[in-house]
Amino acid sequence: GLYPYGLHITPENTYLLTDIAYHRVLEVDENGTFLQIIATSGSGDGQVNNPRSVYLANDNRVYVADTNRHRVQIFERNGTFVRKFGTSGSGDGQFNQPYGLVVSDDLEIFVVDRYNNRVQVFDSNGTFLRKFGSHGTLEGQMNQPHDIDFTDQGNVMVADFYNRRIVHFTKTGQFIKHDSYNNHPE
Repeated sequence: GLYPYGLHITPENTYLLTDIAYHRVLEVDENGTFLQIIATSGSGDGQVNNPRSVYLANDNRVYVADTNRHRVQIFERNGTFVRKFGTSGSGDGQFNQPYGLVVSDDLEIFVVDRYNNRVQVFDSNGTFLRKFGSHGTLEGQMNQPHDIDFTDQGNVMVADFYNRRIVHFTKTGQFIKHDSYNNHPE
């Protein structure tokens, strides 16, 4: 069986998927045919627990939010483990459930840190660069953010789950605006 959660479409039109039931990251083709397992269940290097997000960056490496292990793991395109970073906690470089992640063209890794209500940014070696956001409902604040992406203008949008809105920041973390979706049909 397969319980897909995170999805990234590759340039070859294959799908990188996170499977949160069987704790793995895999690649399938557009017909659903299995191609490779990138990460398996466990706590060691290259093993994951409840991975929520996967991203193939322009360095041809696969970045995975290893949510229940409170870390990010990086793999070569063929599934070879490269490195990991992050531990459980609330300090710089620590996570309380990394959920969504994206990697910029200049290889900065943007990670949504769900229960710390922030976004953390790292270089491609996993070195902490900066963070933005905090818990709350005011401008630039979030309540359990879940996912992240880039706008066409190169800014960052964060899915702010319990505030029911999208929060926009510059890549350096300056608040731009938030879009509220409370008026939409249930």
